[in-house]
Amino acid sequence: YGNREILGNPYDTCGTVYAVSDCLEGPYLQPEDPILLASMGYNGFSCRTVDFQGKKYVLYSRGERLMENEYKPVVGSLSTPKEVRMIDGKLCYCFADLLLQKEKRRINFEKGIPVRIDHHIYYENEGRWNQNENILTGQIRHSWCRYCFAPELQNFVLSATVSLIDGVAVGISLRQYTDHRNDMTAVTVFLDTDRQVVAAASLPRFQILDMRPYPVERGRKYHLKVTNIGSFIELYINEILVLQFVCYVGAEQGSMGLLVDRGTACFSDVSISELSVD
Repeated sequence: YGNREILGNPYDTCGTVYAVSDCLEGPYLQPEDPILLASMGYNGFSCRTVDFQGKKYVLYSRGERLMENEYKPVVGSLSTPKEVRMIDGKLCYCFADLLLQKEKRRINFEKGIPVRIDHHIYYENEGRWNQNENILTGQIRHSWCRYCFAPELQNFVLSATVSLIDGVAVGISLRQYTDHRNDMTAVTVFLDTDRQVVAAASLPRFQILDMRPYPVERGRKYHLKVTNIGSFIELYINEILVLQFVCYVGAEQGSMGLLVDRGTACFSDVSISELSVD
């Protein structure tokens, strides 16, 4: 508390950093990028590590909200385990295959591309979508568009490889719902090249739910994994945990989609693991 940029930027207000030393007694120094967890809101904190079956895992407390009120944060439940790994000289929290022991059903799509469903509202631009073998390309010039697909799930891991060829942003949407009045709600997680951030927002107005600085390159492939368990969403990029937050936006059990914002993007290797979570 008291330092608006203790996590390296003025946006993130809650998180965990680490320091290193050659000996237990210190002195300890923070590396150039010491962040393990970071969020704009009261989310992941108070980490504890545990050794299990030859690997090191971390669990942390997840913040929740009284009556789903963002201004009434409380200590919530324990997170799912994350594997602690050293990647390119940096300590990281990574997706743990332990979670897939809760897999109830694995959903693979032909050539890694799901069948599109109609899930649009009257003012939403559908964009242009074309599939060439195992690559799906979405294109839109002045707005954002989605490629929506089934099934409607509550607890799952959604994986996809994405690449923004040109334009502003590329991502995944989830918790999608459209009602009889042609109104919609959903959550999207996306990589934004203009702002150089990874962010989560509500649709259709892109009200920010969480955000972190992240170096995004046009033309580079990113493997995204989104886990949705109850009210909690996590985003992994190339297996590394980047976003983790509690969210009450969207349908409790909704459909999913691929998203492009003012540009051209490619998608491949889409798959879903439905989870059996008590």
